[in-house]
Amino acid sequence: MKRSCLILSSFCCLLLLAGETRVRASVVTDQVNLNTQGGRFTSGTAYAQTFTVGVAGNLVEIDLEMFNFFGAATDTITLDVRSILSGFGTSTVALGGTNLATVTLPTLPASGNAFVLEQFNFSGTPIAVNVNDELAFVLHASVGNSYEVGVNNSPSYFPRGSDYSGTNAGPSYGLTLGGASESLAFQTLVDTPAQVPEPGSLALLSLAAASAAGYAWRRNRRNPVKSAAQLPLPVAR
Repeated sequence: MKRSCLILSSFCCLLLLAGETRVRASVVTDQVNLNTQGGRFTSGTAYAQTFTVGVAGNLVEIDLEMFNFFGAATDTITLDVRSILSGFGTSTVALGGTNLATVTLPTLPASGNAFVLEQFNFSGTPIAVNVNDELAFVLHASVGNSYEVGVNNSPSYFPRGSDYSGTNAGPSYGLTLGGASESLAFQTLVDTPAQVPEPGSLALLSLAAASAAGYAWRRNRRNPVKSAAQLPLPVAR
């Protein structure tokens, strides 16, 4: 009877363990193109970068390599994330007019000719994404002609998108002078769900293991294994 109760309690603990599993998020870097080989002035022009999502989850941040060229600039930098209506991978891309997310950074500190990785975080309004979703972000300044954003024009470095230029209103943006092989220096961060046990689950697992170990100890104590010396001698016939 005691043995049955012990097995039943251990089984219940394992059921509770399964029920206590929770989904916790882990932020991972998805698209990466940070090998800066040059730069572009915003100059009142909006720059759009297309990219293809490689990790399912919630898009929460886009980082760009930038620097404040003049140092005394007062204009702010804004990044908008938009959907792509048509033209991905072609000479002209049409973007949706509604911002899926938008982030504005205050004046960047003077950094001379050194690029700094600026973080545009919108985790408060994350964008649900799936693998192979095609999106774009648009970068523009309130005044223009103060900042430079890094670019990479290696033909094979970032084949999953290109950078374009136009006005912030859009919706059409044309390829920059670098052509389809050029992209802005950026990276995207995605919040991905992961199944992990909660602390309560780990406690239940420990309890089940302790119960099983206790049962094995009591069974061995009541029925010890006899050595060869303790075994009865065979009866002579």
